[in-house]
Amino acid sequence: MRRAIAFVLVLLIAGACFGAEDEAVLGNLSKMGVTEEQLNADLAEVYFAHSPFTRIKFFDSLNSMLSALGSGRIVAFCIDEYTADYLIARTGQYVKFRPSELPVYNMKYSMLLRDENSELCGRISSAIAEMKADGTLDALKKKYIDDCIAGTDPKAVKPEHFDGAETLRVALTGDRPPMDYFSEAGEPIGFNTALVSEIARRAENERRVYFRRHRCTCGGPAVKSRRSLLL
Repeated sequence: MRRAIAFVLVLLIAGACFGAEDEAVLGNLSKMGVTEEQLNADLAEVYFAHSPFTRIKFFDSLNSMLSALGSGRIVAFCIDEYTADYLIARTGQYVKFRPSELPVYNMKYSMLLRDENSELCGRISSAIAEMKADGTLDALKKKYIDDCIAGTDPKAVKPEHFDGAETLRVALTGDRPPMDYFSEAGEPIGFNTALVSEIARRAENERRVYFRRHRCTCGGPAVKSRRSLLL
């Protein structure tokens, strides 16, 4: 499943103004398959040369990026719009904006499995199509995204247990509320957890679900090494 998310920057109101003499560092969660140095080199001419920002700095977690924003080590950071809206609604400390010099594009989000799991991929796609047709997908979005941004705190999903069923190990970063995050008690919460739990319930040969937390750059290797089946 893919969904289009607008490119958004979240900026502290108190740090919204910075002078030309400042190094305007832009934060971003670490990415799989590209290093901070590679990304900065790629963007040097096509973006930074025409932008108030000077470079990108990677962070392994949302909390560390928020800390850097609060301390002034970065002036803004890139995040998807649902997470931006969640942070603004829950803290009242940030504003979001799309710089005019930034090309308009959509980021695509997908589930990641190994090639050998093509049959499971088909069952997941079928389950999502059913959920879209019967209104379940819209209901999950309202409860775990829209209502959560509005201030409701959903409870952690308790995946159903099926005796003898294969375990579906799912990698989560926990760094994109309300999509997926962890409670103070360490319970996985969010739209992604509810979606995967419902997929497992509907899928043929129903599966137990086990959520594993991984840093942003570790989810792909976890799937490749079979520590997790789905990202």
